Amino acid sequence: MIPEKGGFEGGLSTRIMLYERRRSESELREPEGLLMRVRFLFYEDCPSHEPALERLRGVLAEEGIDADVEVVEIESEEQARGLRFVGSPTILVNGRDIDPPPPESYYGLTCRAYRLEDGRISPLPSRGMIRRAVDAAAKVEPVDGPAGSGRST
Repeated sequence: MIPEKGGFEGGLSTRIMLYERRRSESELREPEGLLMRVRFLFYEDCPSHEPALERLRGVLAEEGIDADVEVVEIESEEQARGLRFVGSPTILVNGRDIDPPPPESYYGLTCRAYRLEDGRISPLPSRGMIRRAVDAAAKVEPVDGPAGSGRST
């Protein structure tokens, strides 16, 4: 279970932030000076969200990105539709899903499955999927506007 406030046991110091948090507070500066926003959306009833968050933090650390991950618990079908939440866990880097769902996707309180590089289905995204999304975001300069908008540098 992700705590309501404070950090995780075992030394993980993750602040839980409310969805309504101002965007400027969730913009993160990565080592090359670009802003990077990392959001982790989850549904409490899906058991894979805790290991997925640990995996995300691990990849960010391996890549040398000191990012404060905004953790958002999805609590209603309405919130899920409003955030285009296709299931738990969902990781957004600069507003882009690390594994973009098809346009006809269902948005709601559900668990998510990822197709891994070797074709297997997993409730967790692979480290490689997360790493590719972070690397791609590091090559894009964010601009003002909707989450996920950006232009190449």
